[in-house]
Amino acid sequence: MINLTKENLDRLYKKQKAMLSSSWIITLTVLCISEAARRQLYEYYSDRGTINLIILIIDILPFIYVGYITKKLIPAGNGRLVRKVFRVLQQDFTSESTVSMLYSSVGQAVKYPEKVRLTLLLANTQAVRGNINEALQLLYSVDRSGFDKYPDVGMTFYGEIIETYSNVGDYDSVLRAYADGERFIEMAAERNYNCCVTAFGIMINVEKARGNYRKALDLRLIKNEYENLFNSSEGASQQGTPLSRFLRGSVFMETAELFYLCGDTSNAAKYLDIGGPMLSASPAETERANKLSAKIREAMAQRA
Repeated sequence: MINLTKENLDRLYKKQKAMLSSSWIITLTVLCISEAARRQLYEYYSDRGTINLIILIIDILPFIYVGYITKKLIPAGNGRLVRKVFRVLQQDFTSESTVSMLYSSVGQAVKYPEKVRLTLLLANTQAVRGNINEALQLLYSVDRSGFDKYPDVGMTFYGEIIETYSNVGDYDSVLRAYADGERFIEMAAERNYNCCVTAFGIMINVEKARGNYRKALDLRLIKNEYENLFNSSEGASQQGTPLSRFLRGSVFMETAELFYLCGDTSNAAKYLDIGGPMLSASPAETERANKLSAKIREAMAQRA
């Protein structure tokens, strides 16, 4: 049984930060040492060509290490084509032209993790547009054979399909999807920070589907805390785009819903007031927010 804790997420977050920091510290240290060594060698040896070659080799090594660390930390399937698509999505994530671009990109993708990533982005776009059947058809078309090799991809898949069912209130399907992937999710949850934070998202929806609203809210608040930390550093460059605004709005709305389900209508109203206006790009999500707002107002009126 999967057991997610704040301590585990904190450990993996700090590990990721430490790996990034150490790689650049090592690089700067080696460059400083090699420059000092160059000056010393120039004083004792006349063959500067050989000295420069040796120093150049030494200088290249830490950059190879940085490349290795970066590749290790960046989830699989985020190659050139996916990055190009994501740049488009940052500004336009709901239009017909974006959907067409995504279908074309899925067809162009050759590598397994890249094709799956693009299919998941397309499914998410269809869900945001309110095309739930299309989103689910895309999700069920995904080849799952490579999930053990690419756990980040597999976790994203299960997170996407469970969230899609959860957003339309089909909690039986949430639990069936979780049961289908439980072994994999438990195995992959602590592989790295990205897998762990995705596991939190999965279990938020699973606990909500089970009726464990307080547990779901606790997990949501922990996830919010670490997403805010991440967005203030690594993800800061994307915080002003339409997509980032929409995603923040979704987080506020999901948090508001859990507060409402826990009976805390005051916090529910506060979070929804912040998040609701951020969802205007999606009529489907705006409708969800309006329905939740009506439920919150009704509950507050009954208590007045």
